[in-house]
Amino acid sequence: MSKDKKTMNARHHLKERRMTHLKKFMVALLLLGAYFVFFRASVSHNSQPSSTPVADLAPVPHATATLFASGELPDACTYRNFTNDATAHKEHLHSLLSYILSFGPRVGGSSSKGYFGVLKALIAMMQCSSSRANDEQLPEWELSFDNFTEATPVGMMQFTNLISTIENPFFQNGDAEPIDRSKRRHFPKSKGKKRLSHLVLAAHWDSKLMKGSKPFLGACDSVVPMLIVLEMMKMVSHTLRMAASGDMYHHSVARNLLPQTVTVMLFDGEEAFVHWQGKDHTYGSRHLASHWQQTNKISSIDLFALLDLMGPAGLTYHNYFPNESGAFFDSLSVTEKRLRSRGRLLTTHTSFPSASQRQPPIEDDHIHWAPYVPVLHMISNPFPRVWHTSADDESAIDLATTIDLLHIIAHGLVGFPLR
Repeated sequence: MSKDKKTMNARHHLKERRMTHLKKFMVALLLLGAYFVFFRASVSHNSQPSSTPVADLAPVPHATATLFASGELPDACTYRNFTNDATAHKEHLHSLLSYILSFGPRVGGSSSKGYFGVLKALIAMMQCSSSRANDEQLPEWELSFDNFTEATPVGMMQFTNLISTIENPFFQNGDAEPIDRSKRRHFPKSKGKKRLSHLVLAAHWDSKLMKGSKPFLGACDSVVPMLIVLEMMKMVSHTLRMAASGDMYHHSVARNLLPQTVTVMLFDGEEAFVHWQGKDHTYGSRHLASHWQQTNKISSIDLFALLDLMGPAGLTYHNYFPNESGAFFDSLSVTEKRLRSRGRLLTTHTSFPSASQRQPPIEDDHIHWAPYVPVLHMISNPFPRVWHTSADDESAIDLATTIDLLHIIAHGLVGFPLR
């Protein structure tokens, strides 16, 4: 074959390869465009009830780790020890609070931009809280989804609960008594203190459907409780990571103080769409509790701790179930006193009074778990002034109060020692 013919053949093959690549590129571009159209359609609705009824909103795709996984929020994924730096802690929590609220309302089960954006952000934050990092031998938060469709007064809605669980491989009961689950007040003790084997930390992540021109953001109801729970996840991860690296202090904390299992539950659909009556409330909690009861998972829980209405200054939390979780409320009260006496708290208001008279229980997500497990309900009474108003926004949150609550719960309930 002549040199000219070889050149012509080479040019022909090159042209064919270019056409093949161009066709592949065009197909990919068309697929990407189709996905973009679908994605925009699923998040383009506005959740403000004044403009678009919830019943008219298209359902959000059921959550999967693949669909929503994100590498954003690097600051939210970084563990920071704020023990001696309140200013840095305020800035950190303020940035997370502002970010979540920036999405707008997140009405349960809707496909609003706020709902979809917060769901994606929460999944990203829960995934990056993993203690494993690049070490496959470290324990990891196992994230799962409870997706379901249920009838509501405003139509069929798709809900998504987020559940994340981690096992503490260093847990050691020592001389603690074994748990007798037939006695709801009986817990193992470690050095005279009540010790948990399986702790559930729960909050709801949806916001209420409200009429009016101003959006309801739900900063204290319930973004701040969510952020406190997410910070706990990072604290547990950091402790287990340090314990695995050979750090003796963190190994001792993991072995003797932290629970054997910690589960975080973020419920969808806590808020009523119309009125809090019948079944028009706590959709996510009811569905997940039923599933855990049917599969007998619920029997493993030692304490179901529910956080709600947190962030505004001057709120007080009471001992609603003294016969079931009174020891843990007392631990919060004692911890608050000790932290304040050591100058570790930023506020002077007592959030967990030791002389708290028994208050009547308040209906919340815990009602579906209470028949089976002890409940610690951390909800303020009276409710904050901004409750279920458009004023429940970033301006309603006192960051010093939020930091104090985080420290009290971390030390008094989860088991992190005072230093």
